[in-house]
Amino acid sequence: EAMPLPTGWVENMNDAGLIWVPSTWCRDQFQEQGVKTPIMVAGYGVDHKIYYPTDRSGRDGPMKYVVWADTIPTRKNVLLAIQAFLKADIKDAVLEVKLHDMAGIDDGTSSQRFFFNGKECENVLLHVGNWDRKRLIEWLHGADCALYLSGGEGFGLMPLEAAATGLTSIVANNSGMTEFVRPDSYLLVDTVGKVPCVAYNIGYGEKFEVYQPSLEQTIEHIRWAYWNRESMYEMGKRAQQQSLLWNWGRAIDLAHQGLSAYMDLSMHPKALQIGD
Repeated sequence: EAMPLPTGWVENMNDAGLIWVPSTWCRDQFQEQGVKTPIMVAGYGVDHKIYYPTDRSGRDGPMKYVVWADTIPTRKNVLLAIQAFLKADIKDAVLEVKLHDMAGIDDGTSSQRFFFNGKECENVLLHVGNWDRKRLIEWLHGADCALYLSGGEGFGLMPLEAAATGLTSIVANNSGMTEFVRPDSYLLVDTVGKVPCVAYNIGYGEKFEVYQPSLEQTIEHIRWAYWNRESMYEMGKRAQQQSLLWNWGRAIDLAHQGLSAYMDLSMHPKALQIGD
């Protein structure tokens, strides 16, 4: 999720027999930093019985953009999404921000106003609470466009889950998300550099960086989605169809293939030790 790997990780991974990662980006990062152990890529999946699509065609009324994360000050760049939405200056639109309730005291049934630069933002609403899947899906079904501007992900499951509901996402085109995002079905945001990852710097006591998505391009995508609503909905339908490939059955099959190859004595003599 951040770069480079923490101190000691390369040595520990080189002591392993096999490493399982969710994306080719993780594999490439590990290998570039000196990991020699065989690496198996088997990405995540979506349960399409839980994340099912809804038809948004023909909708009118205020446009609803959504963004969700655990907290605001993280690599997921919630503040960047809010800033881009405000700078897009769309009067007939609202941004709803879903945050996790770390204290476990708020059920998220009420919305809260957001203040930016000392001013209340009437078209930005905060939901702080721990929702069950049913409520989350209903929220996604009611949305028109999602924003996911993370600076680094091992895979980035959230925009794929949104896609499974037919929701178009404005997505940072970096790290693990590149495993599944496509320009015909997602509004992709380029990287303009790297910035310190404050949370990890504090947690590990070392210096890490994550990618910085373009604010200007995010603003452009927000405006395009508003003025091209039906075209945006069509993108969401394509994303939904592409999401069907990313199911847990596929993930299991890939993992089985990788583990079988690892167990093949002709490929890895250490397999003799497995199960003894």
